[in-house]
Amino acid sequence: MSAIGILAGSAAMFIYDGEAVLKNGFFHGYDSYVLACICSNAFGGMVVANVVKYADTILKGFASSLAIVLSCLAAVLLFNLQLSLIFFLGACLVTASIVLYSAAGPVAPRPKKD
Repeated sequence: MSAIGILAGSAAMFIYDGEAVLKNGFFHGYDSYVLACICSNAFGGMVVANVVKYADTILKGFASSLAIVLSCLAAVLLFNLQLSLIFFLGACLVTASIVLYSAAGPVAPRPKKD
């Protein structure tokens, strides 16, 4: 699946920055912040892969919502981002839905009709 993305990204890179990439190399200008973003995205991808493999769709949706909330809270701490009242209310709803879903325990499967 990522082959199309790699091809499209490489084509765009060479169209817009091909000369600089050939001169300085692909990793020119990478610093600790860029490497931290790459590692964070790679770790997030592994977490998503495990969630998809071992959890159901609803739990995956909750995990995505919680990740968005936590990312925004990290942006508040790291970059002094100002959040709106709507975001705060949405974060409260996401947190409440996760708590309610987690507290409900497993549901017994329905018997099959013959």
